[in-house]
Amino acid sequence: MIAEFRHQSEAFGNRELRLALMDEQGIEAALMYPASAHDIEYEFADDVEAMYANIRAFNRWIYEAIGYAHDNRMFLPPYLSLADVDLAQRELEELIETGAPMLQIKSGHAHGGRANPFGGRSPADPIFDPIWSRVNETGMRLCVHLGATDYQKYGSDWSENPDLTFGQFSNFQWMMYWGDRPALELTAGLILQNFFGRFPNIKVCLSEMGAVWVPYCVRKMDHSYMLGRRSAFGKLDRRPSQIFREHFVVAPYPEENVQRVVAEIGIEPLVFGSDFPHGEGLAYPAGYVDSQLSSFSDQDQRRIMRDNMAKFLRLTA
Repeated sequence: MIAEFRHQSEAFGNRELRLALMDEQGIEAALMYPASAHDIEYEFADDVEAMYANIRAFNRWIYEAIGYAHDNRMFLPPYLSLADVDLAQRELEELIETGAPMLQIKSGHAHGGRANPFGGRSPADPIFDPIWSRVNETGMRLCVHLGATDYQKYGSDWSENPDLTFGQFSNFQWMMYWGDRPALELTAGLILQNFFGRFPNIKVCLSEMGAVWVPYCVRKMDHSYMLGRRSAFGKLDRRPSQIFREHFVVAPYPEENVQRVVAEIGIEPLVFGSDFPHGEGLAYPAGYVDSQLSSFSDQDQRRIMRDNMAKFLRLTA
């Protein structure tokens, strides 16, 4: 088994070997996140110029080495920071010009800008509307992946060290600031702050953040809506749970109880995800069907394993 994994590892940085490995694993197409991009904003939070220089270099590397949608099988989303609206627009136009079908942003709140680099703003804040108008116009997909945020700063209110990073997190910090809370707040911010009322063409994929938080988030958003709580940026025209089903896809971790999530949000937002060789990945992806989806119909298994993501990627049948 170790020898086989070592053989597979040769494909991680080579486009053609990766395609061959996908064939071996029975993967028709996949959304892939090249390493390191998720941490750029965190590492360069107080140096916006350096942040965008690194982002431009990263995106250029993806484009030249692999492509953003090679052979309609390998989909690699370039990165976009919202730290500076003008620089973000400039980078976005370059991505549009080079044919990127999607882009990715950080999880949680957006960067607070030069005047507040260790603060934050909602990605749904109207200050970013010029950016999202172009994304909405082009039909680009929006992707979000687990990565470094500054959410540990909130640990100072709970007697935790706010200066620790992921590898040093306590159990409390890992639970509260790595994954679930940034994903929950981003989802709630986009929906409850009427992001999709303004930009109805944008679809969002949440990757490697699990799905156990989703039923709670959807119920609480609906509860807020039914209580008549107003949105800061325009009135919602339907229940948040409906907006979630129409605009989001989310990948559960392999060990999570999929039935509970489906009972709350239905089949449509669920997509299969694996991050092998990381611990939350599967070396044999097809095994997920028997281990977690055996109680579902063949049609629903196909939706989770293929069709929902194919729709997000706009692949033909």
